[in-house]
Amino acid sequence: MTSNLYESEAPLIRACAEGDPEAWVRFRAQYGRLIRATASKFCGFNEESVADLEAITYQKLLEDRCRRLHAWQGRSRFSTYLVQVVRNLALDWLDKERRTLQGSSIEDSPEIAAENDAYEETEYHDVQVQALKQAITRLPERQAIIIRLRLEGKSLRDIALTLKRPVGTVSVENSRALTRLRTYMEEAGVA
Repeated sequence: MTSNLYESEAPLIRACAEGDPEAWVRFRAQYGRLIRATASKFCGFNEESVADLEAITYQKLLEDRCRRLHAWQGRSRFSTYLVQVVRNLALDWLDKERRTLQGSSIEDSPEIAAENDAYEETEYHDVQVQALKQAITRLPERQAIIIRLRLEGKSLRDIALTLKRPVGTVSVENSRALTRLRTYMEEAGVA
Protein backbone atom coordinates (compact mmCIF):
# COMPACT_ATOMS: atom_id res chain seq x y z
CA MET A 1 0.00 0.00 0.00
CA THR A 2 1.59 3.22 -1.08
CA SER A 3 0.39 6.69 -0.36
CA ASN A 4 1.37 10.25 -1.15
CA LEU A 5 2.91 10.38 2.31
CA TYR A 6 5.03 7.31 1.61
CA GLU A 7 6.08 8.73 -1.73
CA SER A 8 7.13 12.00 -0.08
CA GLU A 9 9.14 10.34 2.73
CA ALA A 10 10.57 7.33 0.87
CA PRO A 11 13.24 9.15 -1.21
CA LEU A 12 14.91 10.60 1.90
CA ILE A 13 14.85 7.27 3.72
CA ARG A 14 16.16 5.43 0.66
CA ALA A 15 18.98 7.99 0.24
CA CYS A 16 19.95 7.57 3.90
CA ALA A 17 19.92 3.80 3.54
CA GLU A 18 22.23 4.14 0.54
CA GLY A 19 24.66 6.20 2.62
CA ASP A 20 24.15 9.66 1.13
CA PRO A 21 25.74 12.13 3.63
CA GLU A 22 23.51 15.01 2.51
CA ALA A 23 20.45 12.84 3.10
CA TRP A 24 21.62 12.20 6.66
CA VAL A 25 21.90 15.94 7.25
CA ARG A 26 18.30 16.35 6.06
CA PHE A 27 17.28 13.31 8.12
CA ARG A 28 18.73 14.84 11.31
CA ALA A 29 17.05 18.16 10.54
CA GLN A 30 13.69 16.47 9.97
CA TYR A 31 13.73 13.71 12.60
CA GLY A 32 16.43 14.68 15.13
CA ARG A 33 14.04 16.48 17.48
CA LEU A 34 11.62 13.55 17.36
CA ILE A 35 14.39 11.09 18.29
CA ARG A 36 15.54 13.37 21.13
CA ALA A 37 11.99 13.90 22.45
CA THR A 38 11.24 10.18 22.39
CA ALA A 39 14.54 9.39 24.11
CA SER A 40 13.77 12.05 26.75
CA LYS A 41 10.49 10.36 27.65
CA PHE A 42 12.36 7.20 28.60
CA CYS A 43 15.38 8.79 30.26
CA GLY A 44 13.60 11.21 32.56
CA PHE A 45 15.27 14.17 30.83
CA ASN A 46 18.71 13.11 32.09
CA GLU A 47 20.87 14.80 29.42
CA GLU A 48 23.64 12.21 29.51
CA SER A 49 21.20 9.31 29.17
CA VAL A 50 19.27 11.09 26.42
CA ALA A 51 22.51 11.65 24.48
CA ASP A 52 23.45 7.98 24.96
CA LEU A 53 20.08 6.80 23.70
CA GLU A 54 20.24 9.18 20.72
CA ALA A 55 23.66 7.83 19.79
CA ILE A 56 22.42 4.25 20.14
CA THR A 57 19.46 5.08 17.89
CA TYR A 58 21.65 6.46 15.10
CA GLN A 59 24.06 3.56 15.51
CA LYS A 60 21.22 1.05 15.21
CA LEU A 61 19.76 2.86 12.19
CA LEU A 62 23.12 2.48 10.44
CA GLU A 63 23.69 -1.10 11.61
CA ASP A 64 23.47 -4.03 9.18
CA ARG A 65 23.49 -1.81 6.08
CA CYS A 66 20.63 0.30 7.45
CA ARG A 67 18.39 -2.71 8.04
CA ARG A 68 15.95 -0.72 10.18
CA LEU A 69 15.53 1.93 7.50
CA HIS A 70 14.91 -0.73 4.86
CA ALA A 71 12.36 -2.37 7.16
CA TRP A 72 9.98 0.61 6.96
CA GLN A 73 7.33 -0.34 4.43
CA GLY A 74 5.28 2.83 4.34
CA ARG A 75 2.21 1.45 6.11
CA SER A 76 2.46 4.37 8.49
CA ARG A 77 4.32 7.65 8.55
CA PHE A 78 8.05 7.22 8.94
CA SER A 79 7.92 9.33 12.11
CA THR A 80 5.51 6.81 13.66
CA TYR A 81 7.82 3.97 12.69
CA LEU A 82 10.83 5.88 14.04
CA VAL A 83 9.14 6.46 17.41
CA GLN A 84 8.57 2.69 17.67
CA VAL A 85 12.23 2.02 16.83
CA VAL A 86 13.44 4.50 19.47
CA ARG A 87 10.92 3.16 22.00
CA ASN A 88 12.07 -0.43 21.51
CA LEU A 89 15.72 0.58 21.72
CA ALA A 90 14.97 2.60 24.88
CA LEU A 91 13.25 -0.33 26.56
CA ASP A 92 16.16 -2.62 25.70
CA TRP A 93 18.68 -0.01 26.83
CA LEU A 94 16.86 0.61 30.13
CA ASP A 95 16.62 -3.13 30.75
CA LYS A 96 20.37 -3.47 30.11
CA GLU A 97 21.10 -0.55 32.46
CA ARG A 98 18.95 -2.15 35.16
CA ARG A 99 20.77 -5.47 34.78
CA THR A 100 24.12 -3.69 34.97
CA LEU A 101 23.07 -1.99 38.20
CA GLN A 102 21.76 -5.25 39.64
CA GLY A 103 24.94 -7.07 38.61
CA SER A 104 27.25 -4.63 40.34
CA SER A 105 27.86 -5.70 43.88
CA ILE A 106 28.93 -3.77 46.93
CA GLU A 107 31.73 -6.30 47.34
CA ASP A 108 33.15 -5.08 44.01
CA SER A 109 34.41 -1.96 45.78
CA PRO A 110 36.58 -2.60 48.86
CA GLU A 111 36.01 0.90 50.22
CA ILE A 112 32.24 0.58 50.09
CA ALA A 113 32.34 -2.98 51.40
CA ALA A 114 34.42 -1.89 54.41
CA GLU A 115 32.04 0.98 55.15
CA ASN A 116 29.05 -1.31 54.75
CA ASP A 117 30.37 -3.59 57.48
CA ALA A 118 29.88 -0.84 60.04
CA TYR A 119 26.96 -1.37 62.38
CA GLU A 120 25.48 2.06 61.71
CA GLU A 121 25.29 1.38 57.98
CA THR A 122 23.53 -1.92 58.54
CA GLU A 123 21.09 -0.30 60.93
CA TYR A 124 20.41 2.55 58.48
CA HIS A 125 19.86 0.01 55.70
CA ASP A 126 17.25 -1.76 57.86
CA VAL A 127 15.51 1.57 58.42
CA GLN A 128 15.51 2.19 54.67
CA VAL A 129 14.05 -1.24 53.94
CA GLN A 130 11.31 -0.78 56.54
CA ALA A 131 10.51 2.70 55.22
CA LEU A 132 10.33 1.33 51.68
CA LYS A 133 8.00 -1.49 52.72
CA GLN A 134 5.77 1.01 54.52
CA ALA A 135 5.83 3.37 51.51
CA ILE A 136 4.82 0.56 49.14
CA THR A 137 1.75 -0.19 51.28
CA ARG A 138 0.64 3.44 50.78
CA LEU A 139 0.68 3.12 46.98
CA PRO A 140 -2.47 2.40 44.97
CA GLU A 141 -2.80 -1.35 44.42
CA ARG A 142 -1.78 -1.37 40.73
CA GLN A 143 1.30 0.74 41.41
CA ALA A 144 2.26 -1.40 44.41
CA ILE A 145 2.07 -4.53 42.25
CA ILE A 146 4.29 -2.96 39.60
CA ILE A 147 6.88 -1.86 42.17
CA ARG A 148 6.93 -5.31 43.81
CA LEU A 149 7.46 -6.95 40.43
CA ARG A 150 10.22 -4.44 39.61
CA LEU A 151 11.91 -5.30 42.93
CA GLU A 152 11.81 -8.95 41.85
CA GLY A 153 13.81 -7.92 38.78
CA LYS A 154 11.02 -7.98 36.21
CA SER A 155 11.28 -5.64 33.24
CA LEU A 156 8.44 -3.28 32.30
CA ARG A 157 7.77 -5.46 29.28
CA ASP A 158 7.48 -8.60 31.45
CA ILE A 159 5.17 -6.79 33.86
CA ALA A 160 2.99 -5.60 30.99
CA LEU A 161 2.65 -9.18 29.76
CA THR A 162 1.87 -10.42 33.27
CA LEU A 163 -0.75 -7.75 33.91
CA LYS A 164 -2.04 -7.84 30.32
CA ARG A 165 -1.61 -4.07 30.01
CA PRO A 166 0.21 -1.97 27.40
CA VAL A 167 3.90 -1.36 28.14
CA GLY A 168 3.32 2.40 27.95
CA THR A 169 0.62 2.22 30.63
CA VAL A 170 2.86 0.14 32.89
CA SER A 171 5.71 2.59 32.30
CA VAL A 172 3.54 5.56 33.29
CA GLU A 173 2.26 3.77 36.41
CA ASN A 174 5.85 2.83 37.30
CA SER A 175 6.95 6.47 37.01
CA ARG A 176 4.04 7.68 39.12
CA ALA A 177 4.76 5.02 41.73
CA LEU A 178 8.43 5.99 41.92
CA THR A 179 7.50 9.66 42.34
CA ARG A 180 5.15 8.76 45.19
CA LEU A 181 7.75 6.49 46.77
CA ARG A 182 10.31 9.30 46.76
CA THR A 183 7.82 11.59 48.47
CA TYR A 184 6.91 8.95 51.07
CA MET A 185 10.57 8.17 51.73
CA GLU A 186 11.37 11.87 52.17
CA GLU A 187 8.44 12.20 54.58
CA ALA A 188 9.90 9.28 56.56
CA GLY A 189 13.26 11.08 56.63
CA VAL A 190 14.98 8.42 54.55
CA ALA A 191 16.66 9.50 51.30
